[in-house]
Amino acid sequence: MSAAKPQGRAFRQFPPYSKQARQRLHPSQAKRVPGFGTLFVHVGRAAWDWKDDNRAFVLSPNTQDIEACDWSVCALATPPVLLIDRGATDDHLKRVALACLRDGARRVRVLQPGHDSVTFTGLGVTHGIS
Repeated sequence: MSAAKPQGRAFRQFPPYSKQARQRLHPSQAKRVPGFGTLFVHVGRAAWDWKDDNRAFVLSPNTQDIEACDWSVCALATPPVLLIDRGATDDHLKRVALACLRDGARRVRVLQPGHDSVTFTGLGVTHGIS
């Protein structure tokens, strides 16, 4: 008989660079971090290309189990959290946006080159620039 996997936020992993993002979103960093308060989430197969970003950011590469991660760092950011398409599928972007909302983001804006932005809120989705 195998043991059941632990459930709940306490046992979820954080997305890559979450610890650094938390430090950069701390109020003591307001004058040091470019775009203080904004959290950037680089999403997709090219997310790792942005690991040297000097702003508050986390990564969501395609190999990650999105729903199993703790995205509570999003609650520390000034709305909206910005999801930037780095070669992601639409499904991947949507799953990350919903996970961010689940864990405390009030609004999430998805930015895709050549497309209008899409904003997810706790109440639903609004299309286009808002």
